[in-house]
Amino acid sequence: MFETSAIEMEAVAENRLPEGAKHTLDLINSGRRYPGFRNNIVFHNKEKQLPARPDGYYKEWTVRTKGKTGRGKSRLVSGQNGELFFTMNHYKSFRWVVPAKLSPTG
Repeated sequence: MFETSAIEMEAVAENRLPEGAKHTLDLINSGRRYPGFRNNIVFHNKEKQLPARPDGYYKEWTVRTKGKTGRGKSRLVSGQNGELFFTMNHYKSFRWVVPAKLSPTG
């Protein structure tokens, strides 16, 4: 579990993310993005599902879902200090993404 600022959430190892999220993470790390999709834009945390930080602290990234058109509901959200979160339900809930080497289930 990840706990900070009264927010509690389950963790998921990077290597256990869905394929689309792994692909998006590769694109983030390489500096590339999906053409035509909104990426690297400010995530305002209006739902208050992530730890409270100043506006502009978080950025969101589209995660494509196989067989779906458009942006879908899945996103990765990154924080300025390297935090990474994944949602499959358009910000209703998040999982904290941890490097595989730090995950007990690796």
